[in-house]
Amino acid sequence: MQIAEALQRLTTRAGLEGVSLRQVAAEAGMSMGSVQHYFTRVDPGITRVDRSRTRRSCAKGRHA
Repeated sequence: MQIAEALQRLTTRAGLEGVSLRQVAAEAGMSMGSVQHYFTRVDPGITRVDRSRTRRSCAKGRHA
């Protein structure tokens, strides 16, 4: 989840176009290789972050 949270923080600040995998790795406190293990570029990461956020929101709604 470190990567998804870092990606979310960066895209909130800089937008998708302004984010690189290197920045995601630095923000997450991980090596570039670790990030590249999960993502080859930023775009697929956004899809996963969005899905993760949607699942959490739905889960909160069911428990409210």
